[in-house]
Amino acid sequence: MRERYRKILSIDEKYYQKESPLLLEKAALLFDEQKEINIFQGKFTNVQSLPIAAVYVDITCYDISGKELGVIQGIYLDMNIRQNASFGTDIPVEIPYADARKFSFAITKIAYTNGTIKDQTISIHSIPKVERLVIDSPVMEQYIREISLFNSIIKCRNMLVQDEEYWICPCGTLNATEEKTCRKCGLNIDKLTKLSDTAYLNQRHMEYEEELRRKEEIERQQEEDRRRNIHNRNIKRVKLFLVCALILTGVFLLAKYVVLPRYYSDQAQRYLNEKNFDTAEKTFQKITGSLRASIELEGYYDCCIKFLNENDIDSAQTCYEKIQDTEEAKGTKINDLWKNACIKEANNGNQDHMLLCYSNIKNQDIIESKELNDALLQCGKKSLINLDFESAKELYLSKVVDKYSASLENVYYDSAKYLIEEGNYIEAVDHCFEHISSEHISELSGELKKAYLLSIDKKYTCVNNFSEIQKYLSKADVSSIKKVLYTKGKKNLRDNEYSAFSDFCFAQLKNYKDSSMYRKFLGIIKSGDIQGVYKKLQKLNTGIAKRYLRENIDIKEYKESLKKITGSWKGNGSGYDYYVTISESKVTYKRYYDDKPVWGIVDPRAGELRDSDSYKLKYSSYSGWYYTRFGRDLKIIPTGNGLKFQFYDVWKRTIKMHK
Repeated sequence: MRERYRKILSIDEKYYQKESPLLLEKAALLFDEQKEINIFQGKFTNVQSLPIAAVYVDITCYDISGKELGVIQGIYLDMNIRQNASFGTDIPVEIPYADARKFSFAITKIAYTNGTIKDQTISIHSIPKVERLVIDSPVMEQYIREISLFNSIIKCRNMLVQDEEYWICPCGTLNATEEKTCRKCGLNIDKLTKLSDTAYLNQRHMEYEEELRRKEEIERQQEEDRRRNIHNRNIKRVKLFLVCALILTGVFLLAKYVVLPRYYSDQAQRYLNEKNFDTAEKTFQKITGSLRASIELEGYYDCCIKFLNENDIDSAQTCYEKIQDTEEAKGTKINDLWKNACIKEANNGNQDHMLLCYSNIKNQDIIESKELNDALLQCGKKSLINLDFESAKELYLSKVVDKYSASLENVYYDSAKYLIEEGNYIEAVDHCFEHISSEHISELSGELKKAYLLSIDKKYTCVNNFSEIQKYLSKADVSSIKKVLYTKGKKNLRDNEYSAFSDFCFAQLKNYKDSSMYRKFLGIIKSGDIQGVYKKLQKLNTGIAKRYLRENIDIKEYKESLKKITGSWKGNGSGYDYYVTISESKVTYKRYYDDKPVWGIVDPRAGELRDSDSYKLKYSSYSGWYYTRFGRDLKIIPTGNGLKFQFYDVWKRTIKMHK
């Protein structure tokens, strides 16, 4: 985002005079990109103790050559500026002189928070920039030390500067001449003046260096004494250490290889029993040497067996992860426990635990055991009949070994038979039939037919499933179903209304008997376009179409309405003669200029054909009769023995016609 203000000029000098309560510390001339005008921003600081409420400042502007351009007043209101506080940096003063590059300042009015107003012009002037303190001699180093003795938290920035109007403290703060202590750090000017004496500083520096030499000598002597005492003490310690080392070595070896392994093993085993596995692992790690692997393996193996017997699968799995790559994991005992747990979790419907237990069985004989495979088959069958086909196949039946393939086919067959009996015949076909032998599928033909016929009476959408099951039905069953569909389709057909159920039934039959004729008929009357239905049924010219045209209420109304408007019509209006002919499908009109005399004179244009055209006659149950001209739907309304014929899209141009 573009910055609003662009800096033109920085004013880094400070402005002050001894009568002024304010110090201008810095200022800047900016260009306001939004208002497109120069502005002045200054930082004013209150250097006296009385809080200030408002300030008026005259800013005299000069061009680069020093020519005066004019005076602008800066006004700063509604403040409470205490000593050492600043203001003005967030209050821009607009400068109307685009070429202003130099400035002078005068304080014209000051209002204090106690109500006092000082209405007096005080011109402030720039003061020389204070040189920063450079530490390039012992005298300067001592100067900083002396300032630190006065106030240890002061950062010395410059030497003391004294002027008739002000003095600048080493902390960098400008103070009025009459002030004896710095308004910021509190240093006294009399003490600071004393530090301006170079001889005094030299003397203090010599004293400082002498004190340093004296401290260094004392520290050196103390260090020699300390080292001598340490040397004597170390000799005694070495002798004692050699004796103790022999004793401790024996104790250590005994503890390391006998006592501690047994202690840590017992502790870790206790943590495992309490299921505090992280602490148990850390405890095992404390055992060093070759004993650790065997002790740790034994502990996790025993606890895995224990938790499996308690049916705590999660805890058993945590222990098993530590031994799963070992020979112990292939043992018959632990694999048999995983098998039992797998069967139990499968029967309980805990699929995640069942999969976990199954994956931990390493023994192929147990994987192929009849007990395990029977459980998988039964759980798979239960899931199939509960319509949970994904779980049935992925979790259970996909794990059945090859030698149980006949049992697997029976599970799908039994499940399919159950699903068909419950009315879920499409689910049975989609999820079971691909695993069933052709002989078994042929046995299910009768059940499929019964389920399909029963579902027809329950809901219309079931009728559309015939194509999905037809290939699994015998020819006799297919034939009987087609006969039922045809019979029900005709029975549910209503002469004067559309039958969705009949449409569904005939849609399954394709070219069975005259079902295509019924489908075509239903497709026509399904439309809400009465005019289109009427014309298409006339063209169809079948018995059911003729009966519909003869008996349907909407068709009757349509024909009666059509009868009222067909024929030749004429009318007159606005100096024109209109002739309109309306057939079942077309509107044709002609417009002649009339031949009536005007003021006794016959118009030479009389009898001239001015407009003629033909348009398609349209009808809707909502709008009635109309035709479309120039993109507009124009109405034709029968009224008694007459006709209102709309010529434009507003009724002001409606022509009354008569036969």
